Amino acid sequence: MDLNQICYLHVVTWIQIICFNSSFMIIFARITSKGDIRLVGGSSRLQGRLEIFDRGIWGTVCNDGFDYNDASVVCRQLGSSSWTNVKFYTSGDGMGQISLTDLACFGNESALINCGHSSSTFINCDHDKDVGVWCFDATEGDLRLNGGTDYGILEIYHSNSWGSICDDGFTKDNAIVACRQMKLRSTHAEFYTAGNGVGMIWLDDVICTKTSDGIDMCRHRGWGMHDCSHGEDVGVRCIGGYEIFQGDLRLVGGSSPRDGRLELFYNYQWRTICHDHFDVVDARVACRQLRYRTDAVEIYTATGASSNAKIWIGDFNCYSSDTRLINCRLQSWDRNSCSHSDDVGIKCFGKNVESGNWGEWSVWDSCYPSCGLASQRRRRRCNSPIPSAGGRYCIGQNSQWQRCKLAVCPVHGNWGEWSSWNICSATCNSGIQERTRACDNPTPSDGGRCCHERSIESRLCNTIDCKTLTSQRSSDTQSGVYDSINIGDRTNT
Repeated sequence: MDLNQICYLHVVTWIQIICFNSSFMIIFARITSKGDIRLVGGSSRLQGRLEIFDRGIWGTVCNDGFDYNDASVVCRQLGSSSWTNVKFYTSGDGMGQISLTDLACFGNESALINCGHSSSTFINCDHDKDVGVWCFDATEGDLRLNGGTDYGILEIYHSNSWGSICDDGFTKDNAIVACRQMKLRSTHAEFYTAGNGVGMIWLDDVICTKTSDGIDMCRHRGWGMHDCSHGEDVGVRCIGGYEIFQGDLRLVGGSSPRDGRLELFYNYQWRTICHDHFDVVDARVACRQLRYRTDAVEIYTATGASSNAKIWIGDFNCYSSDTRLINCRLQSWDRNSCSHSDDVGIKCFGKNVESGNWGEWSVWDSCYPSCGLASQRRRRRCNSPIPSAGGRYCIGQNSQWQRCKLAVCPVHGNWGEWSSWNICSATCNSGIQERTRACDNPTPSDGGRCCHERSIESRLCNTIDCKTLTSQRSSDTQSGVYDSINIGDRTNT
């Protein structure tokens, strides 16, 4: 490679080579990898237009389908101290490549690239729809759920660090206050012993009322005062729909949940939508946002709105890939052309897309084994409701294990090794010889069974007749004397 070729080399993932006339220098830079993200054009590194590094260049992200879960993953990946305290908006000021659209994060991913998405090859979007994200760093008393977007270990921010909360005395009212403080969509809340937290345990014996402004405003022992371990860390699950977000839709006054006057929540008010120029593509986007999986829709003129209700007057120009009506590009505004006699109604055909939710935990199984340090399990099913029409399956484990310690297990006895045989009780006419063993391998204890069978074993020994033995000894003695004499004689010869 000659110098001219080198001068055109620009590899931002490793090095940057800059040419000056006939010389060049190499500047080593921070390694940027595929999937890295940044926020550009904001007042800090945690605010601005979202960009992701892909195929060697930075590209923007389209706001089609972008939601709170996606923004939470962005803030977590950027190291924000509070990934539950986020906002997203249409930035609309990017340039170059648009890298991602139709993001579908669950909220517990560690990086945006791990979420479902459409690649740049299939993007039907322009830079007017570039998404921006704002991650708010934590302040004293902020809460977050460590584990998911709507469930996990409840943690509170105090003295510049996150810490858990003990489950002692924790109530459903406490859980409701926590979900409301985190601005999660929750009509009701549950709490459970999550365990496995790390760091400080900040609060114990928390007592809230339903109207409390925040967990840190409730009664408690005092910061850092507790008698708990992390095995008692409380977890919270926020369920349902408390807060209505900008751009939410609803159908009102129809003959079924899938039919009615279409209303949009904007600037803290529900507004009807003008029928003029509202077409089948707009209706399909609305039905999809309302979680009906269908391309079959019906549009009609609806009635029944209050005369005081506001009207959204603007022409939507949706693409078929849009997932929220408010994110569609507005073509024009005309504040004088519509009245409530022009309100649009729609009917969505097809099945409602319903994500699964966990049912109640079963009771704990019996401890196994039945004594000593054992384990027990409980289970739950993804049936409240069962996911349907392509809805998301439940997030999390369908079973939990915990240790349980019952009564001390009995130790049953077992025989040790046999001893050596003892000396025979007689030298002739059949004596008895014995050996023994002890029940000490192990010794029975705590109600354990003693060893069965015999601890002493005997056998006959020296069964030769005494007369025969005496005769043999006499013969042996004589033979021994004779031999001695002979030997002596031979010796003296």
